[in-house]
Amino acid sequence: MVKLPLVNETAPAVEARVETTSEKELEHRLPPRRILVVDDNEDSAESMATLLELSGNWVQCARDGLAALEAIDRFDFDIVLLDIGLPKMNGYEVCRTIRRNRSIHQPVVVALTGWGQKNDRDESKEAGFNSHVVKPVPFEALLELLTKLNRDKNPAE
Repeated sequence: MVKLPLVNETAPAVEARVETTSEKELEHRLPPRRILVVDDNEDSAESMATLLELSGNWVQCARDGLAALEAIDRFDFDIVLLDIGLPKMNGYEVCRTIRRNRSIHQPVVVALTGWGQKNDRDESKEAGFNSHVVKPVPFEALLELLTKLNRDKNPAE
């Protein structure tokens, strides 16, 4: 048998702890989107896809330029994260093809690449990329950029 002492004092109220999302987190949260990650480095592509999925997005991966275009023909992606140094067709040509062939639904296309020289950035701009980011990029910084690009493209959201 266990005996417990009686306490006449009222126990202090226990405040329920509710986790809330900070304003900064809400400010940088990307609405769920259809995202295509194009990278010939499988580990890099899968890691990025997993992080984006955990952020509430629907994500698909492609390993080369031709596979990226095939995926884009099947789905209307909102965002394409596109490496430049790809087999079969480089990212510049993929982006040019997207811009040339997609008259109705133009996705936001971001160069996510190891190529960061001025001429690489100039060529990505000429090809039609919305932005050029050099790897590695902190995931939070990428989300901030995607949120900004999404707002610029869809100001009502």
